Amino acid sequence: MCGVIFPKACIAHPINSIIWPSLQNCTQQILHSLHDTQLSSGPVTTQDNIARILNHLFQADSKSTDTTTHIKIRKEAELIKKPVALNNTVPFTQQEIDHIVSTAPSKKAPGLDGIDGYILKRLHKSSPTTLLQLFNASKTLGHFLNY
Repeated sequence: MCGVIFPKACIAHPINSIIWPSLQNCTQQILHSLHDTQLSSGPVTTQDNIARILNHLFQADSKSTDTTTHIKIRKEAELIKKPVALNNTVPFTQQEIDHIVSTAPSKKAPGLDGIDGYILKRLHKSSPTTLLQLFNASKTLGHFLNY
């Protein structure tokens, strides 16, 4: 039943109609690889299947198989990995953090960090100086990215 309803729900959304065929193909490849129910050491366990799925989805990274796109991505990643210290800038103040938190919308989707306004406000309420310390440490270490 779920196998029939889930694809229909996914295809109903326009963006998912593009993604679903690729996801379905990937799922079929994984399931096909799991049909071998015997290992040399005995029957395949759930843990074996999970390991096989993860190994299929997250294959070892090898520079020897890089395409030009992969090479470009690696070069861009190297730039990101080299933080630039921002010691010459003024640290954030508690008032700035308070203002940011108080004006953050609670019911909006989270940003790239995955933290929505509701969580941000709860964290700030339970520990008001945590965000100030986190932001200033990130600034000092150069971990703020320019998007």
